[in-house]
Amino acid sequence: MTTDQRAGTILALIGGGMLVMRSWRSRRAISFCGTTIVIIGGSRGLGLVIARELGSEGAHVVLVCPRCR
Repeated sequence: MTTDQRAGTILALIGGGMLVMRSWRSRRAISFCGTTIVIIGGSRGLGLVIARELGSEGAHVVLVCPRCR
């Protein structure tokens, strides 16, 4: 096997793996559109990032501050 054949085989395997991963991810995709999500402690940090991401996907996001009464 020449170097060019070996490189072509490696590239074909990588491309095939990428197609399999893309297919697998699309099957496991969860739609949050129209759902209501409650996030406790979402005023900053990771909670805020998650709230923004879910909101951009169409979810109704409710943030609750555990320290506020």
